[in-house]
This record gives sequence, structure tokens and C-alpha cells, in this order.
Amino acid sequence: MSNYKKFSFYLIIFIIFFILFEIVFNLLKIRPSNSNYGWLNTHQYYNYIIKDITKNKFGTRDTFDKDPDKENIILLGDSQVETAQKDNNMPARILEKHLNNKYNVYSFGSWGWGTDQQLVILEKNIKNIKPKFVIVFFTPNDLTDNYHNIGFFGEKPTFKLNDKNELIPPKFENYKKLLNNFWTYRILFRLKLFYQNRNLENFLVEDYFQKRNNCNFDQKISIKNLIEEKINYNWYLSKYKEVYSNNPNQSSDEARIKKSYYRFFDKRNNYELETDREYDYFRDHRTNLENKKINLTNSLLKKIQKVSNQNKSKMFLINVINYNYLFEEEKDYKICINNKEVIYSNENYFKTFNDTFNGINNIINFEIYRGTIDYDIYDAHLNFEMNNKLFKRVSNHIN
Repeated sequence: MSNYKKFSFYLIIFIIFFILFEIVFNLLKIRPSNSNYGWLNTHQYYNYIIKDITKNKFGTRDTFDKDPDKENIILLGDSQVETAQKDNNMPARILEKHLNNKYNVYSFGSWGWGTDQQLVILEKNIKNIKPKFVIVFFTPNDLTDNYHNIGFFGEKPTFKLNDKNELIPPKFENYKKLLNNFWTYRILFRLKLFYQNRNLENFLVEDYFQKRNNCNFDQKISIKNLIEEKINYNWYLSKYKEVYSNNPNQSSDEARIKKSYYRFFDKRNNYELETDREYDYFRDHRTNLENKKINLTNSLLKKIQKVSNQNKSKMFLINVINYNYLFEEEKDYKICINNKEVIYSNENYFKTFNDTFNGINNIINFEIYRGTIDYDIYDAHLNFEMNNKLFKRVSNHIN
């Protein structure tokens, strides 16, 4: 057999194997199961709650029609903007009502979006919509969402910073959309990211702990103790017990809920090494990775502000300060990790987000006081009453 024939034979075998592999994985629904690159909505995750979900012409959850005689507002965000609540309870509709229906508010948000996907959709559509205001509903998990190529709903457009701290936009978007139809690509891509990020985080964490002092105090508290200092368990239980008791598929057993409680607050992105997870915002020193997240998010927010200004729009940033998720006492909490002393406090939390918002104008700070039931038990985000208060504040700034 000639070399050419051998090559052709092996190529045909490879193609057949590849096709069979794709078919089998699709039939078996082996994860990762999602092929939607840079998703616009996550309706299938909550259509059991809302039967009739409408979307605007741009693909995000919204109402169909806009009044061409009204001025426009773009509301950017993640699941806090999309929500799984009734149409009239969506933040965009609440804001329209507080503005006496003088504006069309375009709801540009989806579960799992970071600032990166918000910037992408803004750049693509701001010239057509010509908004008077661009409102960014920021959430703390945007820091991590912006850094990772894999998001809540699959692979997504991700920005990078070069050595000069300049923002580099995502590349090959159309090719990525095509490649994400193939399970082979999605699996190999995730494996690459997993090992790449684990190795990077291992190095950064080791470097970080080399700079710390050894523990020299007798009383040591654990991450579990930190959770108990930070989150009021009775408040958490009051949020979750009703939804569990009303759901026949879930047990309302308090022991199971408590286990879920600790697991939820000790959670972070799957592509990072577990150190102190949900408490990095409160730590007295940051790893290089955490600084990269802050710098990247700050650059993305500045870019949204710049794009808004270039299109004669004024940008507002909503910053919700929820004291239910902060430490109850204003003091330092010491803990030993790898026999190194690490200190946590609310002061460090505020410093994290002050750095994230550096150079951003028109920040609307909205405080939720500790013990307030702010949570919609079915939607898992701010309830209608809290969003109503929040967007009344936003409307006052606009007016």
C-alpha cells in the first residue's frame, strides 16, 4: 500500500471514529453538555417557574415592544437583571414604573454573565438603541466570572489584559461558536483550562503563603467558624426552609439544609484551587490571581463607561452592599491556613471593591441591613420588595 493510500485510509478511520464519538457522547449526554457560546439567556433553567418567557429582538429576556417616541435606557447585568420572576417584577419593568414610563428600559442580562459579556452586547447594540443612560448592575461574583473562559452556561468571550494593562478583546468569536458544537472540542478545552488554572493557582498560592507569618496564636478558628461569624444561620434558614418544604423533590430536613448551607458558602469556581474560597474578598492580602481579577474587572467597567460616553450616554453603576453577607462585627478574624496566619475583615472587603471601582463615576450604593429578608426563595435573587426599593433609588439618580 502506498503512503498516500495509507494516509487516506487512516484519515477515513479517524473521521469515522470522530463522528461516532460525537454521536455517542450526544446520545449519552456526557458532560460538558452545553454548546452555546456567549449565551444570551438561560430560559430553559427556569421555564418551569415561568411558562411564557418573552425576549427582545436582541435575544435577552425582556418585553417585545418598545415605544419609538420614548428615550431609551440599557440595563446591564447577570441573573439579577434577567431573574426568574414575573415579567412585571423584572428590574427593567420596575425601573420603567419608577420613571413614570417615560423611558424604554432594555433588559440586557442573563444568569452567569460577567462584565465581559455585558460589554460585548453593549458594544454590538448601543449605536442602534442610542440610550440616554447605561446602568450596570454589578455583583461581586463578576470578578471571577470575568477571568474564566468557562462560565455558567459554557464557553464565553473573555477579555485579557496585556503587559501594559490594556484590554484585549476576545478573538475568533464566530469560529468559537462553530467549535462549541463539537463535544470533542468542549471536553479537550475544559481539560486544558482545568490543568492550566490549577497549575497557575498552585504556584500563586504557594508564593502567597511564603510571604505570610507562621501562626503564633493558640486559638484557631476554621472556615466553618468564619461562615458562622459571617452569615446568620437563622436568617439563612428562614430563606430556604419554605422553598424546600414546598418542593416535593427536596427534603426540608434541617440537617440537610445546614449541610447545604456550609457547602454553599465554601464554594468557588471549579477551575481554581480551594484555599479560602468565598473569603478572598475579606482577606488582608491578595494573591496575584486575585489582583488580576480586580484589574481586569476594573478595565471592563472603564470600557463600558468609555463606550457609553462615546455614544453620549451616561453610565451608572449599581453596587449592592448586603450586610447579610458581611461579618457581623467590625473586627479582624484570624485563621490558620497551611500553618500561616491569614486575617479577614469587612474593611478588606470594602477595599477590594473600592479598587475594583477605581475611576468609575456615578456609583449608586444600595445597602441591605443585616437580618433583612431580601431574598426571593424561588428566584434565588433579590425579591420584588428589595428591587422596588433599589430601583426607586436608581430612578432618583436619573431624575
